[in-house]
Amino acid sequence: MAPTRTAQLADLLLGDAGPLETFVRSRRAEGRSWRLIAQDLYEATGREVNLAYETLRGWYPDPAETPADAEAVAS
Repeated sequence: MAPTRTAQLADLLLGDAGPLETFVRSRRAEGRSWRLIAQDLYEATGREVNLAYETLRGWYPDPAETPADAEAVAS
């Protein structure tokens, strides 16, 4: 993903909890839902960064959710 201004702001506001990709992927590895990760991000950034869970999912998809994997499963 190319860094957007919103992602850059999140990186800045997350401080030691970031960068954003690490913040998201670590929570997914713990089994946290996309909706809760979006809520965590909103709270961790002092309610400055409000991203839809679909946006986070699109930016940082789980390896099993990539198009190549989906095609292999469909075959």
